[in-house]
Amino acid sequence: MHFGASRRGSVRGSLRVRRLFSCLNAFSLALLVVAAMFGYFRQPQHMVIGLFADLGAVFALCLSLALFIGAAKLVKEHVGRYNLDLELVERLNRIYHPFLATVLVCTGLLVVVGVLGGALLVYPRLGTVHGVLAVLGILAYGIGALRISRFQARLSDIVSEVEDRVPESESPGVPATAEAREGFVPDVVDWTRNSTRGRAWMAAGATILVAALHVELVVTALGWLWAVVGVLGATLLGVGVGVSRGGGRADSSSPGSRAREDEARRSS
Repeated sequence: MHFGASRRGSVRGSLRVRRLFSCLNAFSLALLVVAAMFGYFRQPQHMVIGLFADLGAVFALCLSLALFIGAAKLVKEHVGRYNLDLELVERLNRIYHPFLATVLVCTGLLVVVGVLGGALLVYPRLGTVHGVLAVLGILAYGIGALRISRFQARLSDIVSEVEDRVPESESPGVPATAEAREGFVPDVVDWTRNSTRGRAWMAAGATILVAALHVELVVTALGWLWAVVGVLGATLLGVGVGVSRGGGRADSSSPGSRAREDEARRSS
């Protein structure tokens, strides 16, 4: 999302992004319907098609969520940096939380349907529950895709208004200058070795636990190995949380971080 471009270029880019998401959602929805039909008639291709459809739908939802959050953050940053009308933020907040709820509900249903589909290999009695949730998930995803498209259209209107209100830059490639809103402090992201290492440990622990759960549901029972896997995964998660928190405390108390915060306050 780029602010300061012409309104015509912004509208064209917004339309392209919305069309891309509409195509992704339509394709994923069609695959989900095909997978449901294959499952209803007990065709062996049901699991493969359902897996790809589930992953495609979740990918489209996560991508739209990431871009929506990024655009919303830029809107709030520009409203504070250039002292724009707070009504823009209020309009953004009115669609922000409903958008998040829509994405979370659709993603949660699709993930549960996928997990139950894999569990059918071990627990065939879950077939009815899997089928009912699959129908609900497809309906929720179809309705959610329409709501997400409308939310993206409203967000594009807000972004276009912000672009129109941002002062023109005197030099190409140089951000425009203006008096910032009182109390505005730019976000400062401080990536350090400890915080990055902590996230890596947490990701490793979560990956081990998820992989073990997949093996338990789809391949074979782990039995007593769950004790080893559980301790290992929980240990990695705990170490990651501790290292990340320690890094965060060090970042916030370091002289370099304080200097950057003071500089940000002075510049605002």
